[in-house]
Amino acid sequence: MKNRLLSCMIVILMASCGLAGRNYSIGHTSIVMYDAERGNREIRATIFYPSDAGGHNSPVISSTAGKFPVICFAHGYLLPTDTYENIREALVPQGYIVIFPETETGLFPSHEDLVDDLGFALSEISRYGLDEASMFFNRIDTMQCVMGHSMGGGAAITAASKFPDIIKGVVVLAPYNTKPSAIQAVAELPVPTLIISGSNDCVTPYAEHPLPMYYGSASPDKTLINIIGGSHCQMGGRNSLCRLGEIMSGCKTEISRAEQHKLLAKYLTPWLQYYMRSDLDAGMLFDSILTSDTSVEFLRSRSLSGGNPQK
Repeated sequence: MKNRLLSCMIVILMASCGLAGRNYSIGHTSIVMYDAERGNREIRATIFYPSDAGGHNSPVISSTAGKFPVICFAHGYLLPTDTYENIREALVPQGYIVIFPETETGLFPSHEDLVDDLGFALSEISRYGLDEASMFFNRIDTMQCVMGHSMGGGAAITAASKFPDIIKGVVVLAPYNTKPSAIQAVAELPVPTLIISGSNDCVTPYAEHPLPMYYGSASPDKTLINIIGGSHCQMGGRNSLCRLGEIMSGCKTEISRAEQHKLLAKYLTPWLQYYMRSDLDAGMLFDSILTSDTSVEFLRSRSLSGGNPQK
């Protein structure tokens, strides 16, 4: 009976904060940005956005007014951006614009350049929102977030510490302690932070990467979720290089990729809804799921229920 009541409450909360109702189609476009302050550095990216019909270069959705929060996602080491189909499919239909920079994909990536690419991409998308000639004119919210996986997670943390004027939140999946050090950067991290790890991750082990980032973070709003049985590569889609790295490191998986993706979506959506859209009902949903979910362990600085999201 208790579980049935909890399930009913979660459904009601999902409906009240809009998580069950949105189902936008996914449009996408490819762009090239040039950073003049870094010698016209070329930054190729794919942008996914809510659309009426979906598909390449389809118009941004016209059936709703208003602006969309933006998320800039940094990939893991040697992982192409299409590895993260699960991320865009979880977030874009809920009304988020997601940018995937396609830089630093080689054998010897510059973590520092990737950090600056994240900040520049968010600055550029804001400029597009003011440009009448852009498909994103008047559709870009000031609420912007960085996300990343593994190497990209470390870069996202450092970017959020470096560009607090434009980055309002950070979400990292199995983050790696990059160079410059993400573990050091969190000491200057002022924005709400969600760290998600897997207990079976032996590429960026919980105790060596995510946990020190959580404890070292200066953010007053921080949460660390450890998925029991979760692995490093299952944060995204199938990739033979990533899986080879897990095998060579002795990693073992205990839950399916589909189950891990389902858990990611279950927490990402209400957390973003709360911090990026100031939705208090979403904070209640996040709390109710987190405190009753036996498939995860967690640490956090405070609950979201009844709190005041930072704007």
